[in-house]
Order: sequence, then structure tokens, then C-alpha cells
Amino acid sequence: MSINKKINNIIYLITILLLINGLLVLLSAINIPFLPRVMVVRTGSMTPKIPVGSAIFSRETSSYKYNDIITYISQDIVNGQPREDYITHRIVDINIDGTFITKGDANNTADFDPVKKENVVGKVVFTIPYIGYVINFAKTKEGLILLVIIPATLIIYSEIITIKNETVKLLAQRKKRKHTIAEKEDVETGNDESKLEKGVESIFKKK
Repeated sequence: MSINKKINNIIYLITILLLINGLLVLLSAINIPFLPRVMVVRTGSMTPKIPVGSAIFSRETSSYKYNDIITYISQDIVNGQPREDYITHRIVDINIDGTFITKGDANNTADFDPVKKENVVGKVVFTIPYIGYVINFAKTKEGLILLVIIPATLIIYSEIITIKNETVKLLAQRKKRKHTIAEKEDVETGNDESKLEKGVESIFKKK
């Protein structure tokens, strides 16, 4: 495998990773209908099942049952102001009124407040350990430069070099190919325009 091909393969791999990371950042920032919501785990209440720094994918379903791991909205009062926070815990019981009793796997006791169904974001259907650190870093100024701007610049530069090399190769092939008798006459008379160039010129003349 040539060096250029290896470099192109690396660039393609970087492009794919950037696209995946960009999608994860987007899904963690906004709620897109019909797509799972991505959250980054900040505490160890669900270890070892879900380590700190994991990315969790929560999808809304019509019903939730015992032992499901769900992400829900918790409303607290911080410094006298209401604040919404997202918590991911396991359903350990369901009350008669339909509210859920939740508990972190690493916690000794269940959560104090029952969870209403309307506060449930969704059921955790998939997790990726530790990639949440990358998602959070990508949201910072430094992360944007390191993970987006610099790789994007390298990719654009690589594509420019590829186009340049292909152009040089085509021009070299054109010079090397054998001229027909008519083309030789054109060269001798100084009228060595290609058929394509003549065709383009005739189009503009018609206009």
C-alpha cells in the first residue's frame, strides 16, 4: 500500500469519527424526534453497569416496567431557584398510581421522590463507556479547535492536494498520448485546441 493511500485511509477514518462525534454532540444538545436522546453520565450511582463518563442512549417508549433503566427529569431547588436535572436510575418498584420507584445500582437506598411517567425521558437502550468525556470536551472552545477545526482543515487540504495531483496526471497523459493526423496538422498550424475546448467555445458563441 502506498504512503498516499495510507494517508487517505487515515483521513477517511478521521472523517468518520468526526461525523460520529458530531452526531453524538448534536443528540446530547437537542432533542430530535424519533431519535434517542444522548446523555453523559456524571456520577457513579449506576456503576459498574454504567461507568462515569459513559454516553447513554435513552428512547421514549409507551410503557416502562420493573428493572428498566430510565432517564428522567428531576426538579430541585438550588440557591432558591428551581433547576431541572437528568438522572438515570433503575426502576425497582411501581406504585399503584403508576409512579416509579427508582434507585441507582451503587446506592444503598431508593430515590426519595417517586418518578411520574411524564417526567421520564426514555428507557436506556444503549451505552458507550467513557465516550462522554469526548462529547463534553467537544463542546468546549479547545475541543472545537482540536476535534473539529484542525481535522477539517487537514481534510480540506488533503482533498486539494488530491485534485491537484489528478489534474497534473491528466495533463501529463494528454501530452503523452499519440496525436491523430488531423491533430498533428493542428499542432503544425498552431491550432491545437482539443475537441472539447472547441465544443465549449462553440456553445458560448451560439449564446
